Amino acid sequence: MNVEGIAALVAAAVLGVGGAIWVGRLQLKGALSAADATARTGLAQAEAAYRAALDAVRASGTEAHTQWLRDVRRQAYSAFLLACSEVTDIATRLEMDTQRGKIPADQRDTRREELAAAIARLENSVMIVALEGPEDVSEQAELLASAVKGAADECKYQSDLRTVASFTSSGSVCSAVWEAVGDPLAR
Repeated sequence: MNVEGIAALVAAAVLGVGGAIWVGRLQLKGALSAADATARTGLAQAEAAYRAALDAVRASGTEAHTQWLRDVRRQAYSAFLLACSEVTDIATRLEMDTQRGKIPADQRDTRREELAAAIARLENSVMIVALEGPEDVSEQAELLASAVKGAADECKYQSDLRTVASFTSSGSVCSAVWEAVGDPLAR
């Protein structure tokens, strides 16, 4: 082998190794660029999945809270309406039984205490409705409770008048009152 052949072989080797290194470097840049793009895409997908999961949890939490609040309010409203009904029923029975003479003297105070306890439960239920809201429902509940208590007081008043009338054997005291103010039982 002559010098020119060896030089050609060395030149080919140097150019081949340099070309291989240059091609390898180009391939490395391409691979790194593709890896970077894949990583960015993966991070964007992971962030989108995280946001979607977070939004789902928020929506679920909001929905659960709304349902819980609705249930608490429904219980408060139900208790309030039942308390109104209870006061009305007890007061009506008290007045009707007094009119018919069905309440023995030893049970009158017990029946009035039963009415007072029912009114206390009504007032407690109004406070719970006010606590749970909303404000417009709370205001309406207070108005209804006031009307129910007023009707119950009227029934108790009528019962008291009939009790006084039944205790007066001569009727002279009641007759004088009836003549002065009119018979309240005739209303």
